[in-house]
Parts: sequence; C-alpha cells; structure tokens
Amino acid sequence: MKEKDPEKAFEVMRVSMKANSEKAGASLAKSARFPGFTRFFLAMWGPVAKKSFGETAGFKNVFYPKKKGEFAMDITQCPYHTYLTELGCPEINRLFCDNDIYCYGNIPGLEFTRTKTIGNGDELCDFRLRLK
Repeated sequence: MKEKDPEKAFEVMRVSMKANSEKAGASLAKSARFPGFTRFFLAMWGPVAKKSFGETAGFKNVFYPKKKGEFAMDITQCPYHTYLTELGCPEINRLFCDNDIYCYGNIPGLEFTRTKTIGNGDELCDFRLRLK
C-alpha cells in the first residue's frame, strides 16, 4: 500500500492506531471515576514502565527519582524508531508517540505531558505523569 499511495497508507495507519489508543484511553478515563484509581495508576506506573519500556524491551531510558504524585522518565533509545527506520517507514514512529497522548492524556486527575519525542526528530522522549 505504501508503494502505491504512501499518504493513504499513512492515513490508514494513523486512523487505526488513534482509534485503538483512544479506546484504551477511554477505558482508563472510565476507571478513573473509582476513588483512588489515579493514585494507584501512578504508583503502579513506575514498575510497569520499567518492565514495558526497559532495556529488556529494547528501550534505553532514564528513570528519575520518585517524587510524591509524579512519575518521570526520558526514553533515549526507542526500538520502534530503530525497527521502523530499518523497515523504511520511520514516519510511523510518530504514530506510536501520539498513541501515548490519546491513551494517557485524558485520564481525569492525571496530567500527562511530553515536549519531545524521538519519533518527531528529538534526541529523547520525555514522559511525565503528575497528579492534578
């Protein structure tokens, strides 16, 4: 599909990935209605991130010291970027970065921020969660 119509191929991927991430985000937002969910989510996010986004998963990162009500990490090497570049479609990496916004960006009681992503050409992805 990319060979015949690269823009259409990208748009199909973008729409599909966004829909899946928004669905996951809606589920998290629904769960956030339960008392204590956002604190629980934030507390468990550190161990989950270290496993899911750690070196065994192909990432390199910096996990910052834990602060009450906050989680902070920088991803300095991303396997999505590496593999998608090798496959000749690095533009899709941006979609993985956007997925985080759709998934974590609308959880009531939590603020997700990121100002840089490797997929958009930056040197790292800064990933922050903070209780509102």
